[in-house]
Amino acid sequence: MGTYIEIDGVKTWYDEDGSGEPLMLLHGGLSPNETWGPQMRDFGRQFRVLAPERRGHGHTPDVDGPFSYHDMATDTIAFLEAVVEGPAHLVG
Repeated sequence: MGTYIEIDGVKTWYDEDGSGEPLMLLHGGLSPNETWGPQMRDFGRQFRVLAPERRGHGHTPDVDGPFSYHDMATDTIAFLEAVVEGPAHLVG
């Protein structure tokens, strides 16, 4: 079950499962978190799995202006700081 968090003006949806060291799943372009389906539960046996949906994907709404790699990187760092509060393993 997912939830929203507002980070730097972006209403970001994320799914979470399991406990342990944080593992952040980054979905591909034009796809939502559903692509992680079975892996979320499997990874959750060993890790605290967090899967944010990027702006304009899945449950996370569009924002004004174009997408850029810089914005996606900034959003990822802000999510790590706000939700994970430290380093995490990244899969994407």
